[in-house]
Amino acid sequence: MTETLENFTRIMEDYEPKQKQETPKLNTIINFLKLKNITNQQEDIINTYTERNKKIRNGRTVIKGTRITPEEIMLIVKEAFDNNVNDVAQLCKYIKEQYPSIDSKEKIVAGISYTIQKTNTLKFIIGVIIGIK
Repeated sequence: MTETLENFTRIMEDYEPKQKQETPKLNTIINFLKLKNITNQQEDIINTYTERNKKIRNGRTVIKGTRITPEEIMLIVKEAFDNNVNDVAQLCKYIKEQYPSIDSKEKIVAGISYTIQKTNTLKFIIGVIIGIK
């Protein structure tokens, strides 16, 4: 579990291309594909810690035991990286401060993995190529 978060953190640190890199768009695509590969190995965590229930958030996928969507976790992760949170323990603490009902690393990994897994790869790559953020 911690390894997945560490991998995610390491890859996300490289996500923002350095100005001196010659191929920042290619690096962004490669890092996204690495994340997709990692999340494809997290299916059991996703199934264990996420759920869909018509009575919760109109049937949207949420983290079990909460009303928090995986997409909302990703927004907090982006905010954390924007605020220079760059280590797994700090990231988990940051998310738990924003969402106290997220009480385990596994729920965080499930939210991150679900969102990345559901992201359309082709749309992401085209967005990077034409410059959509």
